[in-house]
Amino acid sequence: MALLLQNVGAFFGMTVMTKIAQVKGRRIAFALALLASFVTTVLVFKGMHHFSQIFWMIPLMGFGQLGVFAVYAIYLPELFPTSLRSTGTSFCYNFGRVIAATAPFTIGQITRSLGGNIDGFRTAGVWVSLVLLLGILVLPFLPETKDKPLPEE
Repeated sequence: MALLLQNVGAFFGMTVMTKIAQVKGRRIAFALALLASFVTTVLVFKGMHHFSQIFWMIPLMGFGQLGVFAVYAIYLPELFPTSLRSTGTSFCYNFGRVIAATAPFTIGQITRSLGGNIDGFRTAGVWVSLVLLLGILVLPFLPETKDKPLPEE
């Protein structure tokens, strides 16, 4: 049930973030998507206490966490010349996956250091999600690609 609800939220998140990227720009869309991902993750980790809350919290989390993938699909290919477009996009996308793969271990270690209970787990989830805010700090150093031609050799 939760996966279905998360994907419903993801559909709307991706639709909204695509439109924002098209109208306002890639960096703004990326910043909003990362911020939405952080806020909704914190909401779920800290705020979900009853089963009935999954019906509105999990779609919001899907909106926030998965909406960012629409921006990846638009922005990343626009950063690389034709000869490197696929490789560059794949490297960026999958490097993030390698980092994200450490999250279960990291959350487990933080949870254990905070007492190993549910409150420690919730706090650990919030601490690990802070990495999303690092993405926002990097954005001012990246080019805006909206309305610009794709880079060639």
